[in-house]
Amino acid sequence: MRRYWKLVRFTVAIIGRTLILVLSLPFRDDRDKTRATHQRRACKVLCEILDLRVSVSGDIPSAGALIASNHLSPLDPLIIASKVDVAFAGKVELLRWPVVGWICRTVGLIGVDRTRRMKTNTLVDAIRARLRNNICVVAFPEGTTSSGESVLPFKTGAFAAVENTPDLSVHPTCIAVDSVKPLAAENGGVDLFAWTDSRSLGEYAWEILSLSNVDLTLKFGDPIVASKDRKLLADYCHKAVCNLHATHDSALQNFNLTAQ
Repeated sequence: MRRYWKLVRFTVAIIGRTLILVLSLPFRDDRDKTRATHQRRACKVLCEILDLRVSVSGDIPSAGALIASNHLSPLDPLIIASKVDVAFAGKVELLRWPVVGWICRTVGLIGVDRTRRMKTNTLVDAIRARLRNNICVVAFPEGTTSSGESVLPFKTGAFAAVENTPDLSVHPTCIAVDSVKPLAAENGGVDLFAWTDSRSLGEYAWEILSLSNVDLTLKFGDPIVASKDRKLLADYCHKAVCNLHATHDSALQNFNLTAQ
């Protein structure tokens, strides 16, 4: 029954909040900022419904920064957007999904088409436009979700939007699982929260609805000045995210040993 109730609340909240945004946008001069602010408030509510308790480590990026994060699950956008006013760069396929596509278009998702290289300039222009409008843009350079055991290599597409631009910055970011009730992360919490090919999206969603008190840390690293080309930026950022991931795992292990 708990699962069904959470599903109903989540569905009503996300559709209701999207409808409110649709109705309010025509009366706003700066629609990008309106989308980002509304999205943060909505995602905070959605995280509460799903019992996702998000804490922040490090300085939250200032406006107009590229946030490059590891990617654990389809819930990652909710986690980040619950704390920061952002726009997202995500797979263009999402824009074609029923209902999900409508929501993504309303909040202004920047579609990434990795199958067509000619679309790169369009992606770069779209990201730069948001950054120049002082909106942070979130990208998941791994290109897919992972098990959380490590950080996959970064693709360079999103970094092309800021390369060789010293007045812009990239913020390495790591989403880390602290605990999933009743399991500590080292005993399977990450496996429960992360989504891989071992489960269908439906199976994953059904399991997520059964969880409670999922504690996560959103770790922001030091900003990287975007004065290098995209390959170097991707490399520097990947190393920084790997370091955030490693330091969190080490701290979590020490905490668990102390608690025993």
